[in-house]
Amino acid sequence: MNAELGLCPLCGEGQLHRQRTAEEVTENGVSGLVDMQFEVCDSCGGEMAGKESARANKRAISRFRKHAAGLLVGDEIAEIRRTYELRQEDAAVIFGGGPVAFSKYECDDVAQSVAMDKTLRVCSTFPPAFFQYAELAGQDHLLDSKFETFVDRAARNIVASGAVWGIDLDAVRGVIRASMNPDIWTADEPAHDLFVSDEEKSVSRVTVQAVSAAPPVMYGKPFVFSFVEEWVSSNSYDERSLAPPLLKAA
Repeated sequence: MNAELGLCPLCGEGQLHRQRTAEEVTENGVSGLVDMQFEVCDSCGGEMAGKESARANKRAISRFRKHAAGLLVGDEIAEIRRTYELRQEDAAVIFGGGPVAFSKYECDDVAQSVAMDKTLRVCSTFPPAFFQYAELAGQDHLLDSKFETFVDRAARNIVASGAVWGIDLDAVRGVIRASMNPDIWTADEPAHDLFVSDEEKSVSRVTVQAVSAAPPVMYGKPFVFSFVEEWVSSNSYDERSLAPPLLKAA
């Protein structure tokens, strides 16, 4: 038994002590043990769940139900939020749910919707999705100290994986930054037009034409060449300095 918690309301003589037990619970075909707590009188033996124990038990059951439903539990949601160094109120503004939503999610007071769960999972594993949500919510100022950290990490991982060769780290960073602009994926005009002036286009267009007929390097996908011009303009490459490291001999 734990420390005394006050006089027993049943007999008025004994002291209450907290006890814990594991109860088997089944939800959605999933069974498991859930830690529950209650108070016991050392005089009359009466058992009860006070306000604190009732709240803890409710959260424990809610957590198990989330797990059984395939949803993130409170600790996992808190970890995602901390990845981006957000306060609970910041997360609520970015993702919705109400001003105290994330406090409730993380304490397992309530379960988040399936849609919210999917959103958090995507943002957890794909930072550009989170950056877009933050921008849509007008909270992109929260990213100032984090954006380049994620860009740098991604660039280093790409280079280390061997997915590209002969391209310096700054050029890879440039591609990643460009890919985070939604217009890259939706604009009908060439993506190059979104970033550089007419003068810069004339400098890089020859290079793009020269390399576009060769096998692409990054991931073996043609989309790489939609960003070649961005590399050219941002790194002041010409066709002689850019083409050799980008191309493999057929």
